[in-house]
Amino acid sequence: MPIGDVSFPNVPLIEAKSGIPKMDKSISGSFGLSPENNDHLTSILSQLDKQIVTIKIAGGISGGGGIISAGIGLLTLGGEDKGCKNYKYVKASCDWSTGLQVGSLDNLPKIRMSDSLPNMYGPKGQIDALAKGLGVPIPSNAKERYVFPCKKNMPDITFTVGVLGGTTANVILKPDQYIEKTFNETGEVVKTTCQLYFMPNEALPNSNDNIWTMGQAFMFNRYALNRNIPP
Repeated sequence: MPIGDVSFPNVPLIEAKSGIPKMDKSISGSFGLSPENNDHLTSILSQLDKQIVTIKIAGGISGGGGIISAGIGLLTLGGEDKGCKNYKYVKASCDWSTGLQVGSLDNLPKIRMSDSLPNMYGPKGQIDALAKGLGVPIPSNAKERYVFPCKKNMPDITFTVGVLGGTTANVILKPDQYIEKTFNETGEVVKTTCQLYFMPNEALPNSNDNIWTMGQAFMFNRYALNRNIPP
């Protein structure tokens, strides 16, 4: 397993890219750092000695002239390194944020991740504009979902995150990553309804309209956990 110019022989890895159910629950703790003991994807933990965890958020990073590498974020945590004599722990942060470019030069909102919230939340004006562009009716109550009859050929949605004039990343959401299907059965008739995973910030307590909060829906099929298995 090479990392840069350093090679780690005899360190097999297991990578989970799919199989995470699309339901309103914690995916695997805080970004996979504190998974629940009963999670079916983490049953191998009992077989591990010292874990190495890698979390990757997928996407494409551009350096102003086009995409230069894949992945908008990568974090690797490991056990103690016997070669390190002096080190200290740094308190982990619950929220990580970066700039979100939305076509404005002033007061750019921030984007943050949350594994405890099911949807994606942003300023109501921009969520309404997004819904309007998708042909989705805007609810009268800001705390209600954007519900609409299911359609075919819905477009991809692209978010550009990063620093204006610096490194940016295009994050593309496919229709199944921002649309949730619900099924209602009445007798022998099953009605399918769609709703956006997007909601305005007013749906959150103590909301801040200068921030986008990307919950579990944003992370579906967008991150991977790598763990080392002792030989």
